[in-house]
Amino acid sequence: VHGLSIGGAAACALGVHHQGLRVTVDQTFASIHEVSAHVGRGLYEQLVLQRAPRWSRSPLLYLAPVLVWLASALVVAMAFRRPAAAARHAAACAALDRLDNVGKAARMRGE
Repeated sequence: VHGLSIGGAAACALGVHHQGLRVTVDQTFASIHEVSAHVGRGLYEQLVLQRAPRWSRSPLLYLAPVLVWLASALVVAMAFRRPAAAARHAAACAALDRLDNVGKAARMRGE
Protein backbone atom coordinates (compact mmCIF):
# COMPACT_ATOMS: atom_id res chain seq x y z
CA VAL A 1 0.00 0.00 0.00
CA HIS A 2 1.55 3.28 -1.05
CA GLY A 3 0.50 6.87 -0.70
CA LEU A 4 -2.60 8.14 1.03
CA SER A 5 -4.53 4.91 0.83
CA ILE A 6 -6.70 3.28 3.45
CA GLY A 7 -6.04 -0.10 1.85
CA GLY A 8 -3.63 -1.00 4.66
CA ALA A 9 -6.31 -0.33 7.25
CA ALA A 10 -8.84 -2.41 5.34
CA ALA A 11 -6.37 -5.29 4.95
CA CYS A 12 -5.53 -5.20 8.67
CA ALA A 13 -9.23 -5.23 9.55
CA LEU A 14 -9.73 -8.31 7.38
CA GLY A 15 -6.74 -9.96 9.04
CA VAL A 16 -8.19 -9.32 12.49
CA HIS A 17 -11.63 -10.68 11.64
CA HIS A 18 -10.67 -13.68 9.46
CA GLN A 19 -8.40 -16.26 11.06
CA GLY A 20 -5.82 -17.70 8.71
CA LEU A 21 -5.68 -14.65 6.46
CA ARG A 22 -2.11 -13.39 6.08
CA VAL A 23 -1.60 -9.66 5.72
CA THR A 24 1.54 -7.82 4.67
CA VAL A 25 1.43 -4.04 4.94
CA ASP A 26 4.18 -2.09 3.21
CA GLN A 27 4.69 1.65 3.66
CA THR A 28 1.32 2.56 5.06
CA PHE A 29 0.31 5.09 7.66
CA ALA A 30 -0.22 3.73 11.17
CA SER A 31 -3.36 5.78 11.81
CA ILE A 32 -5.80 8.19 10.22
CA HIS A 33 -4.21 10.94 12.34
CA GLU A 34 -0.90 10.36 10.51
CA VAL A 35 -2.66 10.64 7.14
CA SER A 36 -4.38 13.83 8.27
CA ALA A 37 -1.12 15.32 9.57
CA HIS A 38 0.70 14.41 6.33
CA VAL A 39 -1.95 16.11 4.20
CA GLY A 40 -2.13 19.01 6.67
CA ARG A 41 1.62 19.67 6.43
CA GLY A 42 1.34 19.95 2.66
CA LEU A 43 -1.65 22.26 2.86
CA TYR A 44 0.00 24.37 5.56
CA GLU A 45 3.11 24.85 3.41
CA GLN A 46 1.11 25.70 0.30
CA LEU A 47 -1.73 27.77 1.74
CA VAL A 48 -0.27 29.39 4.85
CA LEU A 49 3.50 29.69 4.57
CA GLN A 50 3.64 30.69 0.90
CA ARG A 51 0.94 33.34 1.31
CA ALA A 52 2.06 34.75 4.65
CA PRO A 53 3.90 38.08 4.81
CA ARG A 54 7.65 37.65 4.89
CA TRP A 55 7.97 38.92 8.47
CA SER A 56 5.56 36.23 9.79
CA ARG A 57 7.04 33.19 8.04
CA SER A 58 9.61 32.38 10.71
CA PRO A 59 7.10 32.24 13.61
CA LEU A 60 4.62 30.33 11.44
CA LEU A 61 7.31 27.82 10.50
CA TYR A 62 8.20 27.41 14.16
CA LEU A 63 4.55 26.84 15.12
CA ALA A 64 3.81 24.52 12.18
CA PRO A 65 4.17 21.15 13.99
CA VAL A 66 1.79 22.16 16.78
CA LEU A 67 -0.75 23.83 14.49
CA VAL A 68 -0.77 20.90 12.05
CA TRP A 69 -1.12 18.39 14.90
CA LEU A 70 -4.03 20.31 16.44
CA ALA A 71 -5.78 20.76 13.10
CA SER A 72 -5.41 17.10 12.16
CA ALA A 73 -6.66 15.98 15.60
CA LEU A 74 -9.71 18.20 15.12
CA VAL A 75 -10.40 16.86 11.62
CA VAL A 76 -10.11 13.24 12.80
CA ALA A 77 -12.36 13.90 15.80
CA MET A 78 -15.00 15.47 13.56
CA ALA A 79 -14.82 12.85 10.80
CA PHE A 80 -14.32 9.56 12.68
CA ARG A 81 -16.20 8.28 15.69
CA ARG A 82 -14.27 6.90 18.63
CA PRO A 83 -14.24 3.09 19.03
CA ALA A 84 -16.41 3.45 22.16
CA ALA A 85 -19.19 4.72 19.87
CA ALA A 86 -19.37 1.28 18.22
CA ALA A 87 -21.69 0.00 20.93
CA ARG A 88 -24.15 2.81 20.23
CA HIS A 89 -23.96 2.22 16.48
CA ALA A 90 -24.27 -1.56 16.27
CA ALA A 91 -25.76 -1.34 12.78
CA ALA A 92 -22.42 -0.09 11.39
CA CYS A 93 -20.89 -2.32 8.73
CA ALA A 94 -17.60 -2.70 10.63
CA ALA A 95 -16.17 -2.08 14.06
CA LEU A 96 -15.12 1.53 14.54
CA ASP A 97 -11.40 1.89 15.23
CA ARG A 98 -10.34 5.15 13.52
CA LEU A 99 -8.22 3.14 11.07
CA ASP A 100 -5.67 2.28 13.77
CA ASN A 101 -3.34 -0.12 11.92
CA VAL A 102 -0.99 -0.49 14.90
CA GLY A 103 -3.85 -1.59 17.14
CA LYS A 104 -5.12 -4.03 14.50
CA ALA A 105 -1.68 -5.51 13.98
CA ALA A 106 -1.34 -6.02 17.75
CA ARG A 107 -4.61 -8.01 17.77
CA MET A 108 -3.62 -10.26 14.86
CA ARG A 109 -2.93 -13.90 15.59
CA GLY A 110 -0.91 -16.01 13.22
CA GLU A 111 1.70 -18.67 12.76
